[in-house]
Amino acid sequence: MMSAHPDKQPSSLSAVPEEKSARGGGAPDAQRPEREALFERLELRPPPPGLPPRRTLRRGDLRGGARVDGVQVSDSASIRLRRLWQQLTTTQGQRDEAALEERLTQRRHVTRTNLVAVVSPKGGVGKTTSSFLIGDLLASRPKLRVLVVDTNPDFGTLGKLAPDSHRSDHQLTDVINQMDRIRSAAELDPFMATTPTGLHLLAAPQRPELMEAMSPKMYGELLSFLGRFYHVIVLDLGTGLTDPLAQFALGRADQAVVVSQPTWVTLSTVLEALDYVLKRLGGHQLTMALNQAPRGAAIKALESKLRSHQIARQVTIPEDKRLREMLDDGTYVCEQLPRRTRLAIKQLALAVADQLV
Repeated sequence: MMSAHPDKQPSSLSAVPEEKSARGGGAPDAQRPEREALFERLELRPPPPGLPPRRTLRRGDLRGGARVDGVQVSDSASIRLRRLWQQLTTTQGQRDEAALEERLTQRRHVTRTNLVAVVSPKGGVGKTTSSFLIGDLLASRPKLRVLVVDTNPDFGTLGKLAPDSHRSDHQLTDVINQMDRIRSAAELDPFMATTPTGLHLLAAPQRPELMEAMSPKMYGELLSFLGRFYHVIVLDLGTGLTDPLAQFALGRADQAVVVSQPTWVTLSTVLEALDYVLKRLGGHQLTMALNQAPRGAAIKALESKLRSHQIARQVTIPEDKRLREMLDDGTYVCEQLPRRTRLAIKQLALAVADQLV
């Protein structure tokens, strides 16, 4: 507590000379009785009996009724009938999407940086696309600070998914070279490509000699550094599960998304590799994404067959020309996609969000 007189020092500072004089054998502090008397006068008196008056002022005390976007919402009979009519005419698809949105937008109480590995034993199945879609929704809905890192050792394309105006010429090797000098998120941001939703993308090195020089140890140091700045880091891994980088990522990851396509050759290979992933993660930490699935009864039968493999979470993303064009043009907006595709992407993001710790 500060002294009542502005020309006096705080009591904690004025106690220093007393301690010093005591050690030196000098005279006791002459101001001590005066300070004790002052503190006695300033002691809080017991409150009067009864409930104390409420001193805080809430917005509702000045404005009656609920407000949306600054406009007061009426609760008349006609408004209630209109709401009832809207509820009766809402389709099942709209209700499903609204429920997904509500769960996705819930603020996640993330206790530490979560690492998500997106993997597949087969190439060209959509790992980069899945990584991007997951990160985009985690950044836009629960407003987490999310980074997707391209760890593909063979000319990764993740950074090119950002709009041209949001791309960065830097790559992850530039961050490694500057780690000792980067002290804040503001200093780190220029190294990242971004999306309008706030997702950050860190591109893989494009020079072959730099790709070959990267080791699991270097990735470990990079992830430890980046973990200071992000809630979630998604690793877009290259093809394969047994190379040193994939083993490192699965060993460090909190959860994994295994991506496949619904062709027999690809899916049978992925299913054979699941045990390898499960041994390193545990079944509850794995989500399977069946990408570019065509319409038809065959997909329904395939989904039923996959459920017999006891995969904890399984999401089917339909084949969608509009989605491919958006990603290629750098104009991706989830809400502009058909509802069937939107629902699948949101289910995939929610499968990851529900496992955050």
